Amino acid sequence: MSKNTKKHRPLIQKDRNQVRELLKLAADEDQSRPPIDILHELFDNFTDPGGELAWLAAYDLDPAVSKKAEILLFIVLRESYIPPRIRDFFQSGMQPVLLEALRNQAVPDDRKLMLSSLYKLSGEDLSEEEQVSYFQDFYGALNNLAEQTRQHFSDHPQAVESTLEAMGITTEGACNLQQGPLESYIEPYLVFCEKAPDAVAAIHGAVAAMAGECQLGHPLILAGIEALTTQQRERVAWQLAELGRWPALGAIGEKSSQAADRIISTGIQPRYHFLPEFSHGYVSMVDGSGSRSATLFFRTSEGGMDALILILNDTVGIKDAWCAFGDSQDVEEVIHERVDDISYAPCTLDLARELVADIWTLHEEKNKPFPGRFFIYRIYLGQEPIMPRRRTPNLGAYMTETMVLSPQLVRNSEEMVEYNSYGGLAFASEEAYQFVRDHAPRRGRPRLSARNLDSFIEKVVPREIDQLLSRMAINLELEAIAGRATQKTNQIAAQTWLAISERVCPYQEIPFIYHLADLATQRLVRNLRMGFESQEQANQASLELEDAMMEYLDDLSNGWDHEE
Repeated sequence: MSKNTKKHRPLIQKDRNQVRELLKLAADEDQSRPPIDILHELFDNFTDPGGELAWLAAYDLDPAVSKKAEILLFIVLRESYIPPRIRDFFQSGMQPVLLEALRNQAVPDDRKLMLSSLYKLSGEDLSEEEQVSYFQDFYGALNNLAEQTRQHFSDHPQAVESTLEAMGITTEGACNLQQGPLESYIEPYLVFCEKAPDAVAAIHGAVAAMAGECQLGHPLILAGIEALTTQQRERVAWQLAELGRWPALGAIGEKSSQAADRIISTGIQPRYHFLPEFSHGYVSMVDGSGSRSATLFFRTSEGGMDALILILNDTVGIKDAWCAFGDSQDVEEVIHERVDDISYAPCTLDLARELVADIWTLHEEKNKPFPGRFFIYRIYLGQEPIMPRRRTPNLGAYMTETMVLSPQLVRNSEEMVEYNSYGGLAFASEEAYQFVRDHAPRRGRPRLSARNLDSFIEKVVPREIDQLLSRMAINLELEAIAGRATQKTNQIAAQTWLAISERVCPYQEIPFIYHLADLATQRLVRNLRMGFESQEQANQASLELEDAMMEYLDDLSNGWDHEE
């Protein structure tokens, strides 16, 4: 029988005991078994797994079992990787059991808080008046929960990220501040301003940065900053001072800077007590869209490794930032798996700070804020301020000052297009797309005629040559940092970079530019034939396709779609 045809039946004690033993074993294993595996086993072997989990979450006397059931229900309802038909099946079974437990006066109030959250998350309406009626002391239970939450507040980046997700402010890193009234997100944590000021400063700083990114203004954001001013603490001062330097935050940035100055004027210096221990890092080549990654690894006190990943773009700025906490082995494996397609070099913490300082100037020039969640992880780059500063790649390893300027510099430069660091560059401006749109063959091979390619090099390439030189220099430096400066292709690339910079010969006579233009226009023809009108559209489609493929492979590996 296909899983799609499974039907619910009344709960059977035998089933419940078996589910209980499964959860107890999972709890005893100290969460070493992935929740998705447990859900898979429940779905395969029980007729009403949602109802069984809901009953155990509501009534079981073993806290480990009830907590495990609660976590699994939240995962089913909230995680995007759960297939909809699986979620629907669990959901329909849990709803009547949850409602019955809410009406049962024997169920403790603290457990009902969790049950009511699950019930509403499952899609059922529950007014505040109706919810309160199910409790002996609803507001007392809420205050107890708030106090327990406060005790777990921390300004550690992982704790801040978890708190933002638990409050619904972020989901898998995406900001949800535009999904509802700001006060509904902010008020729950501001009440702890006096009892947990360091954590509140970190949380509110991240929320304020996200609000700035989304161009959302709200008096409560400024009020929260003002409230933090009364807390004479080093970590609060650091958070506010950092937020005050953030680009393009307007009134939020000004208020934060003023608040930090007021705390500092009392003799307190900004300082962050969580100082990650840097281990090692990698920086990638810049690609044809101007993007590169910096991945930094930090040792944890528990013996694990955190990984901070930054995506930097020379025209957009910081595109994204996220962190893998505790077990970053998968991140490092991905880097090693991609070395055949992407060139990497070692990255020190100082180099990473220089790269961010360089990109910071771009954000200020464009009056564009950083991605808000970058604020959560900012401390990984060190507590010292990062001052905006343009950076020039160091090409000293190539000794270009000793090279004789002549057309001989570009000899054999066509070989460069076969190498990741140079063949991955491109001409992909709006002008390039428009030219190809006007001159591309309608069908057949995606290649411009020789005359049109010469015209492309004459009319389009000069407009993009400075950007090409900048990206070549970045990748030349990367190759030198990796110890590959003496390789033949990199020596040719350094000579070609110098020849282009000094306008030694016409662009049409430089083999690298000719072959790169040929490859680039072929890519543009293919993109246009697929319906993409710009490189941004093509890049976005590529990312979405990669994400969809990863989800598909995850579904296959989890076995959701096999038949019984």
